[in-house]
This record gives sequence, C-alpha cells and structure tokens, in this order.
Amino acid sequence: PPPPPASSSPPPPPAAPPLSTAVNIKLGGMSTYDADIEAKIVSAFVAALPEAASGATVVVRSKSFSLESHMTFAGFTVDTFPDAQFESECAADLGVADGSVTITAKTATNGARRRHARRSMLAAGVKADYDVANAGLSFSAASVIGGRTTSAGAFTALAAAMGVAPTVATEAPKYGVKLEMQATGADAGAVAAMDAALADPGFKDSLGNELTGEGVGAEVESARSTGASPPAASSDDDDTNVTSIIIGVVVIAVAAVALTAATVFALRKCKERAGSAQVQPEGGVTAAPRKASSAGKVAPSR
Repeated sequence: PPPPPASSSPPPPPAAPPLSTAVNIKLGGMSTYDADIEAKIVSAFVAALPEAASGATVVVRSKSFSLESHMTFAGFTVDTFPDAQFESECAADLGVADGSVTITAKTATNGARRRHARRSMLAAGVKADYDVANAGLSFSAASVIGGRTTSAGAFTALAAAMGVAPTVATEAPKYGVKLEMQATGADAGAVAAMDAALADPGFKDSLGNELTGEGVGAEVESARSTGASPPAASSDDDDTNVTSIIIGVVVIAVAAVALTAATVFALRKCKERAGSAQVQPEGGVTAAPRKASSAGKVAPSR
C-alpha cells in the first residue's frame, strides 16, 4: 500500500479584532477640505467623547462628498415647477448619476422687467435649492462638480428641457462630507460609552463646539454609531491556500483508498486463477487432468 499522506495542519485562525465601533459622521456647510481639516475633525470627535471613552483611537475608513447650490427659473410657480425633470436634467449636466440631485427647497420670486420704458407686470419665478449627493470620493473631484454650478453654459440640457435658461448661483457651493470611521476603545466599557454618547442627541452640539474650537467651519448634520466593526476579512490568498490544502488532503485520501481496493481485488483474482489453472514450464496453460470416475473402471475378470 502507498505511504500515508503527509499531514498538513491548517493555518492558525486570525487574531481577534480590537474592540471597536463603526461611526458615521456627516458635516455640511464647508467651503474646503484637506488632510489638515480631516485631522482636526477626528481630534474634535475624540474630544467630544465622554471620559469613560477617553483614549479612543479613531481611523477614517472612507469618505464621500456632496454639495449644495441653487438656481432660479422665470415663468414658473412653486406649484408648476417640474421637480423630477429638473433633478434628472441637472444631474446629467453636472455629470453625476441620475438620482444624485434632489431639490431641498423652492421659493417663489418676482423679477421686475421694463418694456418701452414702462414698468410691466411682475414675472413669476422659482428659486430652487438643490443638493448633489455622491459628488466625489475626494474634495478635488467634488470641486470640479461645484465649479459647474456657477456656469450658466453648463446647463444646456436643463435649459432645453425647462424651456428657459436658468440664472445660476454666483457664489461657490457649500460642501458636505460623510466620514465612515472606526473608533477603537481600550475595553468593552469604553466602546459601550462611545455608543451611548453617539445615541445622545446632544452629542451633535458637543461635536459642533469642538469643531469650532479647532477652527473648522462645518455644521454637524448627523453623528451616529452603526454597530460593531466587522472583523478584518481574510485575504483571497489565505482563503485559496486553506482551500487548496483541504482539497489536496481529500484527493490523496481518496486515491489511497482506491489503490488499496484495487490491490486487494487483484490479489483475490490471482488466487482464484491459481486454483483453477496450472502453469506449464513453457508458459502455456492447460486444464488440470481430471480423475477417472469410478463408473469408468473395469472390474478384473475372475
């Protein structure tokens, strides 16, 4: 029989992840963003935590940006303004995904116009405030979208759909950032204290005060815990290696069983043939001679 396969033990399980919680913070009303501002936001967050969670370490895992702006259209009222058409065509002109633009407010406006040097009736209009979500994963990408909001020539599809060119904002848009962070505490009690603080509606004010102290001009729109951070996923290479080892062991074991069964079967056949046949010196095989039957014997004459 073949030698038994070499034993190969699976790799040890990964170490338990540190005690941490996932945090989602959304800030708005920002005019710029960089690494220095991000560090100040993290510092303000840690400072706003309760004493029971002191010493927490916070890491930003991902971020995305949004922006807010406005434009005005003549010839519409708040009731007749086509919201869905505006949102769809505005997104197309800005180069963002459909569904990213949302009207946040509509305000009736009146624009005075003169004809033949005489004051005419006031023309109705609507100012539409809108938000652009998913403007970019970096501030530089979001600022490119923001630059288009102040260019009337950027909204050709929107003007064609609305039947009138918009009067765009003259000031730069305000930006928002959503930070996905991982906050790690010294122990389970520290993590529980963080979760409790984030569930308190007053935490937004505490964070806002700390941001002001850091010199960050931003409005805290939301701050919440999204639950315990999941353990770090094993890499594809690790999974592949473990799977390969398991498959290799199984294949070797199956092959060994099959070979053993084949060997036993072959030996059994050889024994059966040896009992029913004789082998001549020249290698030929002849049937074994039969014994004479008792009926064929001739009794001697008396």
